[in-house]
Amino acid sequence: MALALPIWGHLHGLVTLEIHGHLRAQTLSPDKLSAAELAQMVRSLGLGDQRLMPGSAEAGRGAGITTR
Repeated sequence: MALALPIWGHLHGLVTLEIHGHLRAQTLSPDKLSAAELAQMVRSLGLGDQRLMPGSAEAGRGAGITTR
């Protein structure tokens, strides 16, 4: 529970800021900012594989998901 609340708060904050358009005032690429924040959170927890992070060349490979 002690770990879940900060993670939820961080993600909720990012989503809320993006939904209400507040990230556009801070960056030209809110999608990249959100992906970078999520990747940093996963790295800080020692979870995941960088190849599976959003925006990586291998993300979604085999799941019918294309990346740019």
